[in-house]
Amino acid sequence: VIHTNALTKTELGDYLPAEICAATFSFRLGLIQVYHDFPDPGEIPKGYRYECKLSAEKTHKIPYDLVYFNNDSAAILGALHQMFSRRNSEERFLLAMPSNREQTKGVFQNLQTRTNKKREIEVGRICNELNGKEFGIPVMDLTI
Repeated sequence: VIHTNALTKTELGDYLPAEICAATFSFRLGLIQVYHDFPDPGEIPKGYRYECKLSAEKTHKIPYDLVYFNNDSAAILGALHQMFSRRNSEERFLLAMPSNREQTKGVFQNLQTRTNKKREIEVGRICNELNGKEFGIPVMDLTI
């Protein structure tokens, strides 16, 4: 299961990340692993600071100037890649809320853009396959 929060979406379609949470579980073993982080959104573009503040107040309550933001995008993406990589012959599915899928894809694209400046990592699949598969895992909508 994966979920993200963003500070805002810019007019150019860029999502400024605020939070990523993911968990792996099975019906047999229960909760297996949890990942939670606050990715650094980078510099807030001019004209978006107030929008970020309003969005945070209305939704996730994560301030745009949080001192605990993690600025190592490669480490975040690497941890998620390792977490969701197939092990043995397990049948795995990645669940995401339909209303959050576009934002999740945008958050990963933002992180990947910043990661590519530092080092190459196999993360293109995160962005490209949220439409159907992720890490070779079928993506299914989580409906409650």
